[in-house]
Amino acid sequence: MIFGKFIMNSDHTVTDISFPWFEKKFGYWEFDRRHTDLYDRGGLVAFRDKFSVPEKATAVKLTATALGVFEVYVNGKKVGNDEMKPGWTDYRRRVFELEYDITSLCKTSGDNVIVACVAPGWYSGRIANSIYGNKGVAFCAEIIVTDKDNHTTVFATDESWETSFGGKVRTGEIWDGELYDARQKCIYSNSDSYEWTPAVLCDYADCEIKPHVGETVRLKTKGITPASAVVYEGTKDNGTDFGEINIISKKIGNGCERGELSKGQNLVIDFGVEMTARPRFKLYAPAGTTVRVYCAEMLNDSGMRSRGNDGAKGSAYIENYRSALSRVQYISNGEIAEYSPSFSFFGYRYLEITADNDIEILYVVSDTIGSDLKKTGWIETSNAEINKLIANIYRGLESNYLSIPTDCPQRDERYGWTGDTQIFCGTASYFVSAYDFFSKWMGDMRDSSEPDGVFPFIAPNPFNYNGFGSASAAWCDAGIIVPYKMWLMYGDKRILEENYEAMENHVKGIYERNGLAGPKPGFGDWLSYEENHSECVAVCYFVYDAMLMEKISRVLEK
Repeated sequence: MIFGKFIMNSDHTVTDISFPWFEKKFGYWEFDRRHTDLYDRGGLVAFRDKFSVPEKATAVKLTATALGVFEVYVNGKKVGNDEMKPGWTDYRRRVFELEYDITSLCKTSGDNVIVACVAPGWYSGRIANSIYGNKGVAFCAEIIVTDKDNHTTVFATDESWETSFGGKVRTGEIWDGELYDARQKCIYSNSDSYEWTPAVLCDYADCEIKPHVGETVRLKTKGITPASAVVYEGTKDNGTDFGEINIISKKIGNGCERGELSKGQNLVIDFGVEMTARPRFKLYAPAGTTVRVYCAEMLNDSGMRSRGNDGAKGSAYIENYRSALSRVQYISNGEIAEYSPSFSFFGYRYLEITADNDIEILYVVSDTIGSDLKKTGWIETSNAEINKLIANIYRGLESNYLSIPTDCPQRDERYGWTGDTQIFCGTASYFVSAYDFFSKWMGDMRDSSEPDGVFPFIAPNPFNYNGFGSASAAWCDAGIIVPYKMWLMYGDKRILEENYEAMENHVKGIYERNGLAGPKPGFGDWLSYEENHSECVAVCYFVYDAMLMEKISRVLEK
């Protein structure tokens, strides 16, 4: 348990989370996705402290968490390999702490400087739907220095820490992406370049700080190279609304080898497969040049608006991302540099890159990101198409298991839809060690349950209780189905014990609401191609709940 206190920046103007490009100018769907830039918020909130380590110190341990997504640096070096820390939980109930051995990062002469940068993330970004409040981010940490006599000294977050605002990351948003200005001073390695003021205690952090459950988020497969790429300049008429791209050159194989991209040209990169990843590139551009990187799952196939195309044939199709900008903007400082975003992630197969000046690209690769689940099973058949299907299933798993089991990793959603999860969790268990991952997620289910105990339709649930989707059949029932399937697959009944009371409360809550009619018909059979009777689906799931509760009760001798 961290002994430090949550601290925040007293100037709430620097934690403004409005989206003027989105809310004030265009409305929900009516905005120019291709020509809307990320909003420069002026940087991220940062927290700093200085601490000393005596020569006789044998260990230095850091424990930290945040309301928001954080990165911590000691003497300018990143702490740990985890990403998107501390993960998504229901911040009204609990938040995870993470522990790191930082002994090797510390020096025994002079001050050690710790700087934490915190982005809105799942706490106060658009994805949170304002459910946790609009008061900005907060940080909590402690550093424990142990000497050879086993004496400890603790440096914990309180009003003695300092806070500032700025850095190279000008905005970092899960749905929209990251704006990075390389011309700015690095706030964690050149912290004295910024003005620091005393931090204040956070008066709205009422969640419990808990040890991390399940796997953390990590970069997984690094350096995935493109399968092909094309450079185009402008469009040409093909008799459609948008025309088609005017291709200058094509590259097959490692499709983004070193080359120049002139102002007015676009580079379209195909990685060959869908993935949840971060683009990573190295380039040279004159100082002040803005490089824009758009993520896409598909290319426009004809240029015809009637087919849903949003641009010329061969260009990146981005309309299906809906309100999520899902892009990177990099402003060069005039030096050769490598860059990859730190506070966002994307679902894509294609990247489209353009710049407002001539640039030289040295390489572009992708690093996949997700919860660090151990792969435990695989199947290969004599049929190539079945093998491809199996590979696609696994890729879908990898792409959607990031802190929570999401419905999709790309557009303005990425939520833990419970119906999707209860359908797929058994399949997932054949591929990866999923028990701890779902033990964590069932904590989110309990935390996001409605006041009468009914499980939510999304977990963590960033919507108000008793609203859209509440008590929907096949969705809320995941609170019983998922623990049962985990026990069935792994034979470990702890997940049943941890959730038994919540399961009882759920069944009681549903019965008190609707009697034997069960959950609300809600979304019906979402996977059916044919018309179905949602009321029948609801009754069947309530019967299924009862059958599983009998089996679970026998396992637990209840």
